Amino acid sequence: MQGEGSPDVVFLSYEEANAEENFARLLEFAPRAKRVHGVEGIFHAYRQALSRVSTPRFFVVDGDNWILDGFVFRAPPQREAAEVYLWRARNPVNGLELFNGALKLVTRDAILSMDKDAVDLSNSMKATRRLVNRVATETRFNTTPFLAWRCGFRECAKFASGVLRNPSVPVVQIWQTVGAETRNGKWCMLGARMGGEYGRRFAGTNKLRFINDMAWMKNAFEKVERSSKAIELAMASKSGAK
Repeated sequence: MQGEGSPDVVFLSYEEANAEENFARLLEFAPRAKRVHGVEGIFHAYRQALSRVSTPRFFVVDGDNWILDGFVFRAPPQREAAEVYLWRARNPVNGLELFNGALKLVTRDAILSMDKDAVDLSNSMKATRRLVNRVATETRFNTTPFLAWRCGFRECAKFASGVLRNPSVPVVQIWQTVGAETRNGKWCMLGARMGGEYGRRFAGTNKLRFINDMAWMKNAFEKVERSSKAIELAMASKSGAK
């Protein structure tokens, strides 16, 4: 739920197949939630969100996020003050509960500090952070073959290149090997394998930024989709999907 005086809540959606369903779910928890839809690029979507909110800090919910039962949109106590809070998100393909696609509570200054050329925009915020050890959402990115492949590719490219680090879990290996039986799981795994290779190959170069260019990602996927191996994987994924 969302109480009086709580920070604003903004839902950022672009081309997610389940965006309407997820936004309807969000409204059950935050009836006054605002929506930014169809803005090209994550950086520009965040800037658009700034123009829609009236509170000093606000929650950001990605378009593929399904709010889990029991979550409350309430700012943490002031004694735990930070400029950016991130709650864990559950991955529906491989079960990881990390911060990919995480629900966030951010300040205006944190958004304004983002580097539009950064490979990971959230990580580029010049702000104090606090990671909340609670799963708030399930990030249901695997609604289509392309979106599943793209998420696996982008996340593993960032980990394999060193842009993101998580020493406690073999993240890339799990993305690449777990979840074949789930919806579009093999597409996600294929993207993870390709993204891991891409990240290692182009670590520290400008080519790594291409993973934030959605037109480039779409073109790359279409080339993969045309290959006989990818089509075989897709058919296997459909036959075993839940």
